Order: sequence, then structure tokens, then C-alpha cells
Amino acid sequence: MLKWLDKLGSKPDHPMHNIAAAKSLLADLPEDPGKALEEVTSWLNTLTVTEGFRLADRVGIVKLLDETGQPFESQLVHLYLKSDEFKEYARMRAWQVALEFWERLTDAYRLCLTQFGRDPKAARGLADGLPLLIVRCLRALANVTRVLRLRYLPVGDGIWQALFEVYRLSEAAGCDNQRFAAYAGDTLTTPRQELLCALMLDAATPESIRPRQVELTARAAARFADSFLFRPTPETPCNWYIDLAKPGRPLQVSARVSVQTTMRFFGAGIAIARIDEILQRMMANPDEKIKLLGEDYSSEDKLLVLKRLMLYWSEHPPRRRAERSQTTAEIEVTHEFKHVARVVPRVELSGMAEIAQGTMDVKLKESFRLQLAEDQQQVPTERWLEQDTSTWGVGVEIPRGSESWVRVGILCGLKDDAQQWWAGVVRRLYRDNKNRAHAGIEILAKKPVAVWLRGVGKDAAVTENWAASSDYSYLNVILLNDSAMAAQRNELLLARGVFQAGNIYEVMAGDTTRYLKFEELLGEGEDFNHVRFTWDKGKPQVVK
Repeated sequence: MLKWLDKLGSKPDHPMHNIAAAKSLLADLPEDPGKALEEVTSWLNTLTVTEGFRLADRVGIVKLLDETGQPFESQLVHLYLKSDEFKEYARMRAWQVALEFWERLTDAYRLCLTQFGRDPKAARGLADGLPLLIVRCLRALANVTRVLRLRYLPVGDGIWQALFEVYRLSEAAGCDNQRFAAYAGDTLTTPRQELLCALMLDAATPESIRPRQVELTARAAARFADSFLFRPTPETPCNWYIDLAKPGRPLQVSARVSVQTTMRFFGAGIAIARIDEILQRMMANPDEKIKLLGEDYSSEDKLLVLKRLMLYWSEHPPRRRAERSQTTAEIEVTHEFKHVARVVPRVELSGMAEIAQGTMDVKLKESFRLQLAEDQQQVPTERWLEQDTSTWGVGVEIPRGSESWVRVGILCGLKDDAQQWWAGVVRRLYRDNKNRAHAGIEILAKKPVAVWLRGVGKDAAVTENWAASSDYSYLNVILLNDSAMAAQRNELLLARGVFQAGNIYEVMAGDTTRYLKFEELLGEGEDFNHVRFTWDKGKPQVVK
């Protein structure tokens, strides 16, 4: 089937027949990054299917196309992640072009590896040799997984098989832990580290985070790859394993695992301590700009991702807290913070003290004492099919018409015919083999209540006149009563972008005046912040 490989080495019938011709043709690429990368990808495709290239020429041209295309790919991924600034068609096109680039680059490097093995004499003439080809191929494959994860698409067994096969070449050649720079100006890497980049991204459960966080997590995996553990036998803290002979995503280690010689066990190792050190510095100097992981992300974005990795890469990563029970029922759903804040009940004045004292059985009222005109607007709702449920989770099938807005991190209000509105957030997205979309929703609170807060301290403005208030002096928040963490801490949700640690607010409800203080940002979604707060017993001293 591959008889044409025997002809490799003769002069190819291709415009890029050598390095000089390739450089000349690439000098006239379009300025538009999408069109430029499409052209680079097309050259990679034709190069891969054309016979007759000498090994040195093929390797040199592939490397040149690789280095030429990567800056354009970075621009397209940046465009894709800027969802608020570009039309959906432009974003999807940018994503598709980026994915095709990495897929064709992978094909080209794998062909080079095949030719390398078939022509040892020509291979000896390459200064870079086998290790460089392996590292670059593994990195291209890892980037395929990264770009797929940006859209919550599964990494198929074929990609895992390619990763494992290429990595096994490094073990067979004895260069799996050989350190060198894959590209000019790069930090040193190894074939093992490049494989770990893909493995640790998967271990971080990227289906449960937003696309920008997927990108940051991939960068973190590359940044800390030299600290990860990779062993042939189980040991602490290697929490996951792969079988190089059986393609598939990593699995968590358990007592039931029967160790095979083709298995490899891995974990975060000292990366946890390194991340913790960075977090401590960031929290001690919140105004310091951290260049780690790139300057195109804010310190807040980096802080949230690193905190999450401390948890998901730890010796005891999160697991499903309860078994799901299968069910078939319809639930009413609304989404976005502004809508959920309208459908959940507000606190009766006499019930405020009970919340502050930790009592979960809160009295609720149907008519609000504090209302704005927007609260009277109709809240849009949909009917979804509930498929499974647990104490703090719901699995649903997403109607086709709702797929465009459902994303990881979207806040939802959920209600069946017998319960009050719950507050939940989409934590996981996936598609089945019939291309139907499904979501896993974490229940944040079963008795959420909405209240208005008035800023009275630190960076919150003091306003004497309610009617003249602005969004910055008054906040509409959702208190998360009856939540999984209610016994350990107080939590609330508020619109994204207004959280400031240390701000003190008066709760605009209750017979007794109550104050609360924002302490810590626990997480964020599409349009909300998840915040830990404490109750203040007395009125704070306010400097006007």
C-alpha cells in the first residue's frame, strides 16, 4: 500500500523541491493570518502526498513550514478566544484553520519519522536527528488536543495512539529524557515532557472550564512539564496512568489496576509546590504584573487557573461526590445572572437575621420590598430533558435551539414542578455518538435568595439617595443558602467584574441592619463571580 515510500530520495515534482524554493514561495504569504495559515497548511498537505523528496529536504521544508505557520496560528486562536469581538462564523473559521494546521503538520512530521526509519544512511546526515523530529511531532499532536478542547470536542483514540507511538520511538531510541531546544529561543524540553503536556491538560478536565482557561491550562502544563512525574510503576503522587499499547485518555490510578510493562504512571510532582509559591507571591502583591503564562491574560485570570490546577493536579483531585441516578423528566431552565437573580425568591425582612445566624430554613416572600423596573420584565425559560441526577448535580440533554448559548460557566436557574428555583452552573459539555449535546450542571444552592447590597466601605461608594444609585454603589447578589459548602463558608454570586476583596456592604433587607465583607474570589463564570464572604457584626467605619 505504501510502495511509493520506496521511491523517496528522487527529485520531487513539487514547487517546494528544496529549502531555497520553499523560502521563496513563503515570502509572498497574504497579510491576513487566516489566509496565510491556510496557504501554509496547503503546502504541508501537498508536501506529505508528494513522492521523491530527499530526507534532508523534506525535514528542512517541514520545519520551515512549521516555524512559519505558528505565529499565524497564535493570532487565530487569539481571535477565537475573543468571543465578544468577532462574529461566530469568523471565530469558527479561525478555529478550523488552526486545527487543520496542526493536523497536517502532524502528518508531515510522522512521514519524516517513517522516512527516517527507512533510510538510516540519510538519517545519519541530519544534525538534528531523530530526537528533534519526535519532540516537534509530539508538540504538534499535543496542540491538536489543545485546539479540540477549545470546543469541548473529544480527543479520539487515533490521536492518543499517534501520541503513544511517537513517544515509544523515543524510548526505543533512548532519547525520551534527552534535553534540547525544540525551536530557537525555546526552553529545553524532552520527548517525555512533550507527552506530559498533553496528558496533564487532559488530567485537568478541560471539558469543565471555559476556552480561555483551557488555553491557560495548556500553557501551564508546558511551563511546569519539567516538574511532572513519569514512572513505569505506580508511586505517590502519580494519580493517573496510560497504557502505551492501548490508545485512550489517561485514567485515574486505583487499587484495581493490574500493572503492565506498557503502562506509564504520572502526576504533578513538585509542580504543585512551584504553583503554590507563585500563588503566594501573587496574593501578597496583587498589583504586581506576572509575566508567567503570557501577558495577554490578566493576573486574575492566571490566579483562578493556577488555584484550580492546585486542586485538579493534587494527590486527591475532585471526583464525583455522589452516584448519579437515571431519570427522565422535564425541568424548567433559565440562564444568565440577571435572569436567575429575578426568578429566585427574595428574603423576607424578618428572615435576614436567620441567614446571618446560619439558619438554612429561610422564610421567603412572593412580593419584593426592593424592586427596580427591570425586575418586572419577563424572564425567558426553556424546557429541558433531565437524564440523571445526584445530590449536587444534574445531567441534561441540550435542545438543538439552545446549543448556541450553552457554555461551560453559564449560570442557570433550574426548577421542576415541585421545587423552588435552584442555582446551578454548567460544568461539563460533551456530545454523544449521535451528535447530541449534553451538559453536566453543578447545583450551587437549593435555596438561593436574592438581596440588594449597598456599598459602605473601602472601594464601594456611599450613596445617600437610593433613586440616584449606580451599579457601582448598589449590587444585586444571590446568597447561596443550602449549598454543599454551607457548613464551612458563606458564599454568594454577583455580576462579573465588580468584585473587590475587602469591600463591605450593607444588606438591604432585614429588621436588623447587617453588613457583609467580600473575602475571596472562588471562581467565575460567563457573567458572574463566585465569592466567599463573612458577616460583619457592627457597622464599619467609613471614610468619605
